[in-house]
Amino acid sequence: MNRNLRKLMTGLSLAVVLCVGVAPIHGQSAAQKVLLEKATSQEQSGHIDLAAQTWQQVLLSDPNNEEALAGLGRWAKLTGDDAAAQTYIDRLRVVNPNSPEIAKIEALVSNKTQNQLLEQRGSAEDLSADVRDAPTG
Repeated sequence: MNRNLRKLMTGLSLAVVLCVGVAPIHGQSAAQKVLLEKATSQEQSGHIDLAAQTWQQVLLSDPNNEEALAGLGRWAKLTGDDAAAQTYIDRLRVVNPNSPEIAKIEALVSNKTQNQLLEQRGSAEDLSADVRDAPTG
Protein backbone atom coordinates (compact mmCIF):
# COMPACT_ATOMS: atom_id res chain seq x y z
CA MET A 1 0.00 0.00 0.00
CA ASN A 2 2.84 2.34 0.84
CA ARG A 3 4.34 1.77 -2.60
CA ASN A 4 0.99 2.53 -4.31
CA LEU A 5 0.59 5.67 -2.23
CA ARG A 6 4.06 6.78 -3.25
CA LYS A 7 3.21 6.24 -6.95
CA LEU A 8 -0.02 8.16 -6.53
CA MET A 9 1.75 11.07 -4.83
CA THR A 10 4.43 11.09 -7.51
CA GLY A 11 1.75 11.14 -10.21
CA LEU A 12 -0.12 13.97 -8.49
CA SER A 13 3.09 15.95 -8.07
CA LEU A 14 3.87 15.51 -11.74
CA ALA A 15 0.35 16.65 -12.66
CA VAL A 16 0.74 19.78 -10.52
CA VAL A 17 4.10 20.59 -12.12
CA LEU A 18 2.64 20.14 -15.60
CA CYS A 19 -0.35 22.33 -14.78
CA VAL A 20 1.91 25.06 -13.43
CA GLY A 21 4.03 24.72 -16.57
CA VAL A 22 1.08 25.69 -18.73
CA ALA A 23 -0.04 28.54 -16.50
CA PRO A 24 -1.28 31.64 -18.26
CA ILE A 25 1.34 33.98 -19.62
CA HIS A 26 0.58 37.62 -18.81
CA GLY A 27 -2.69 36.50 -17.28
CA GLN A 28 -3.96 34.83 -20.46
CA SER A 29 -5.32 31.33 -20.42
CA ALA A 30 -4.60 28.97 -23.28
CA ALA A 31 -8.19 29.44 -24.49
CA GLN A 32 -7.84 33.23 -24.45
CA LYS A 33 -4.60 33.01 -26.38
CA VAL A 34 -6.27 30.86 -29.04
CA LEU A 35 -9.22 33.26 -29.28
CA LEU A 36 -6.94 36.29 -29.56
CA GLU A 37 -4.93 34.62 -32.32
CA LYS A 38 -8.19 33.76 -34.10
CA ALA A 39 -9.43 37.36 -33.80
CA THR A 40 -6.14 38.71 -35.15
CA SER A 41 -6.34 36.36 -38.11
CA GLN A 42 -9.96 37.33 -38.77
CA GLU A 43 -9.12 41.04 -38.61
CA GLN A 44 -6.13 40.66 -40.92
CA SER A 45 -8.23 38.77 -43.47
CA GLY A 46 -10.82 41.56 -43.53
CA HIS A 47 -13.45 39.91 -41.33
CA ILE A 48 -13.59 42.60 -38.65
CA ASP A 49 -17.15 41.69 -37.61
CA LEU A 50 -16.12 38.09 -36.92
CA ALA A 51 -13.07 39.34 -35.06
CA ALA A 52 -15.32 41.55 -32.92
CA GLN A 53 -17.40 38.52 -31.94
CA THR A 54 -14.24 36.67 -30.96
CA TRP A 55 -12.94 39.62 -28.90
CA GLN A 56 -16.30 39.70 -27.12
CA GLN A 57 -15.76 36.05 -26.17
CA VAL A 58 -12.40 36.97 -24.64
CA LEU A 59 -14.00 39.76 -22.62
CA LEU A 60 -16.50 37.31 -21.16
CA SER A 61 -13.67 35.60 -19.30
CA ASP A 62 -11.38 38.61 -18.93
CA PRO A 63 -13.23 41.97 -19.03
CA ASN A 64 -9.93 43.88 -18.85
CA ASN A 65 -8.07 42.13 -21.67
CA GLU A 66 -6.11 44.86 -23.45
CA GLU A 67 -5.95 43.12 -26.82
CA ALA A 68 -9.69 42.50 -26.90
CA LEU A 69 -10.52 46.05 -25.78
CA ALA A 70 -8.21 47.51 -28.43
CA GLY A 71 -9.62 45.24 -31.11
CA LEU A 72 -13.18 46.18 -30.25
CA GLY A 73 -12.16 49.83 -30.20
CA ARG A 74 -10.79 49.50 -33.74
CA TRP A 75 -13.91 47.64 -34.85
CA ALA A 76 -16.24 50.27 -33.41
CA LYS A 77 -14.23 53.13 -34.90
CA LEU A 78 -14.02 51.54 -38.35
CA THR A 79 -17.74 50.78 -38.42
CA GLY A 80 -18.56 54.38 -37.51
CA ASP A 81 -19.77 53.76 -33.96
CA ASP A 82 -17.79 56.54 -32.31
CA ALA A 83 -19.67 56.23 -29.00
CA ALA A 84 -18.78 52.54 -28.66
CA ALA A 85 -15.21 53.26 -29.77
CA GLN A 86 -14.91 55.87 -27.02
CA THR A 87 -16.28 53.39 -24.47
CA TYR A 88 -13.61 50.83 -25.43
CA ILE A 89 -10.91 53.51 -25.40
CA ASP A 90 -12.01 54.59 -21.92
CA ARG A 91 -11.95 51.00 -20.67
CA LEU A 92 -8.52 50.47 -22.24
CA ARG A 93 -7.27 53.69 -20.64
CA VAL A 94 -8.35 52.37 -17.19
CA VAL A 95 -6.51 49.08 -17.77
CA ASN A 96 -3.39 50.68 -19.27
CA PRO A 97 -3.28 54.49 -19.52
CA ASN A 98 -0.07 54.27 -21.59
CA SER A 99 -1.38 51.83 -24.20
CA PRO A 100 -0.15 52.84 -27.66
CA GLU A 101 -3.38 51.36 -29.03
CA ILE A 102 -5.37 54.32 -27.69
CA ALA A 103 -3.75 56.80 -30.08
CA LYS A 104 -3.99 54.31 -32.96
CA ILE A 105 -7.72 53.86 -32.44
CA GLU A 106 -8.31 57.60 -32.11
CA ALA A 107 -6.43 58.18 -35.39
CA LEU A 108 -8.58 55.73 -37.36
CA VAL A 109 -11.13 57.05 -39.81
CA SER A 110 -14.34 55.06 -40.20
CA ASN A 111 -15.28 53.49 -43.50
CA LYS A 112 -18.40 55.67 -43.44
CA THR A 113 -16.30 58.84 -43.11
CA GLN A 114 -13.94 57.65 -45.86
CA ASN A 115 -16.89 57.11 -48.19
CA GLN A 116 -18.27 60.56 -47.38
CA LEU A 117 -14.90 62.14 -48.08
CA LEU A 118 -14.64 60.28 -51.39
CA GLU A 119 -18.13 61.41 -52.36
CA GLN A 120 -17.29 65.01 -51.47
CA ARG A 121 -14.08 64.79 -53.44
CA GLY A 122 -15.95 63.33 -56.41
CA SER A 123 -18.52 66.13 -56.22
CA ALA A 124 -15.78 68.74 -56.04
CA GLU A 125 -14.00 67.21 -59.04
CA ASP A 126 -17.29 67.13 -60.98
CA LEU A 127 -17.90 70.80 -60.12
CA SER A 128 -14.36 71.70 -61.14
CA ALA A 129 -14.81 69.89 -64.46
CA ASP A 130 -18.13 71.65 -65.04
CA VAL A 131 -16.52 75.03 -64.43
CA ARG A 132 -13.55 74.17 -66.62
CA ASP A 133 -15.73 72.92 -69.47
CA ALA A 134 -18.32 75.71 -69.30
CA PRO A 135 -18.46 77.95 -72.33
CA THR A 136 -16.98 81.35 -71.82
CA GLY A 137 -18.58 84.23 -73.30
